[in-house]
Amino acid sequence: MSKEWRLLNTGVRTGAENMAIDEVLLNQVAQGQSPPIIRFYGWSPPCISLGHFQDRGRAVSLEACRELGVDCVRRPTGGRAVLHEHEVTYALILPEHYYLLPGGVTDSYRVLSQGILQGLRLLGVPAEMVPGQRNKPAISSAACFDATSSYEIAVAGRKLVGSAQLRKYGVVLQHGSILLRFDANRLVYLLTGRANPQLAQALQNSVADLHTILGREVSFAEVVAALSRGWQETLKISLISSELSNTERRLANDLAVNKYSSEDWNAHRARRAVDRS
Repeated sequence: MSKEWRLLNTGVRTGAENMAIDEVLLNQVAQGQSPPIIRFYGWSPPCISLGHFQDRGRAVSLEACRELGVDCVRRPTGGRAVLHEHEVTYALILPEHYYLLPGGVTDSYRVLSQGILQGLRLLGVPAEMVPGQRNKPAISSAACFDATSSYEIAVAGRKLVGSAQLRKYGVVLQHGSILLRFDANRLVYLLTGRANPQLAQALQNSVADLHTILGREVSFAEVVAALSRGWQETLKISLISSELSNTERRLANDLAVNKYSSEDWNAHRARRAVDRS
């Protein structure tokens, strides 16, 4: 199996475009049209992504999102709501039976998260991989970052990276967020439509961001370079810089308009889930 992976930096896009690109790339790998992929991206306007199985009406305040100019899109992966604003988002797309990848979902997180851990350490972040079961916060919310799952990345017990995984057509798609900055009050307002200092403080206590950890601004490009190196070292791969093909752009544009921008997709959740983020 090829040890040469595509490296894509698709820049800043809308939530619908980002989810569409991830789905198209999953299909490309499934059809043998692309080797494994590492993709980095950002979001504009800011966007809340809902887990595939979340109840939108309970998880987020659409009125607050409209007021603050924040989009809302449903992910193809499970887990809970994430505010994508000051962050670096990554996606790993590879065959389910890639030679380094264990068969189980949890064990595959452990392997793939090693690259994130190594990249963060290259930045000087004292990150660690969290073992065991999901920690239950004292005050629960619909937000992904208020709880840490097995083999996710934390600093001093505070979650820094939130990830979710999908397996389809024999391919693994894992994507996640590395927080550059975090505003708990803003997230709480977007989720609930009101201020809640107690919940905001609980979230602030459970979440880490690179600016707070390192005491300086950390750029998007700096994180991309560090994580790329981290995955090269831990997965023993070579990364070939690439761009979306014309076919991939066309397919993604179609999905962004007809699926991920549609009320039918974004308002209705699937009935079954094994959530993980």
